[in-house]
Amino acid sequence: MIAVPKKKASFAMLPIQARIYQGAVNTRPARQLFGWVTDSNVLHAAWLRVAAADGADTPGVDGITCGHLRDRVNDWLKSLAKEL
Repeated sequence: MIAVPKKKASFAMLPIQARIYQGAVNTRPARQLFGWVTDSNVLHAAWLRVAAADGADTPGVDGITCGHLRDRVNDWLKSLAKEL
């Protein structure tokens, strides 16, 4: 995937967020949300936000930091989508 600056990634998500909101106003489409959650663009935008956060180099409960994933982030995001 192409590295997208944080502001552009957030802006790119606005149309998707608007469609999710419009769909949720009248119903609660919990099952339909998994398609959005596992979408590669959504996962990539989330990764960019997490990687840019102040705590990105602080290990999580699994002992992994963003730095450990940077070289293999695309494969990791694909794996994450499959697990979800």
